[in-house]
Amino acid sequence: MQRTFTDTEGRKWAPRISLYTAGRMKRQCSINLEDIDSINEAIQDPMTRLDLLFLTIEDEAIRRNVSSEDFGKSLSGDSVKDATEALLYGIADFFEDPKKRTAFTNLIEAMKEEADKNVDYMIEKAPMIKKAIQKAGDTFRKELDKNLTEQIEGQKKSPASGKTSGNTPDGSA
Repeated sequence: MQRTFTDTEGRKWAPRISLYTAGRMKRQCSINLEDIDSINEAIQDPMTRLDLLFLTIEDEAIRRNVSSEDFGKSLSGDSVKDATEALLYGIADFFEDPKKRTAFTNLIEAMKEEADKNVDYMIEKAPMIKKAIQKAGDTFRKELDKNLTEQIEGQKKSPASGKTSGNTPDGSA
């Protein structure tokens, strides 16, 4: 359960959501923390996710003199994944009802497990997918060559404008 993340500049952040932050999230990002669909939709949009993340670390960013632009520029690759996970756990920690916290945490864990399974599946199937793509490419190129050859042969057999090809520009020999 990762509740902190490190950006590409080496700065460690811990997203925290207070009632005030939740209100700002609702007003600025149209996210209702009590609605899982609203959370999911917000997390799927990278710009909204960035806004949510910055809202949760803004006080610390101000103390560190890190602008929202600088913060956004410091997130890529693993730091985005880690920041998203920390944000989701921050949302779980926001719930005042322990049952909701547990349920949301379990949901996060299930989503992570499923995502890991999907990645493992893609890694496992990648060689077969690569071969299938190569085979489709070979088939495409063969068919294209065949069609082009037929077109070229067809043009040679039926001269344009009724002229036959010869050695002189006007077609006479």
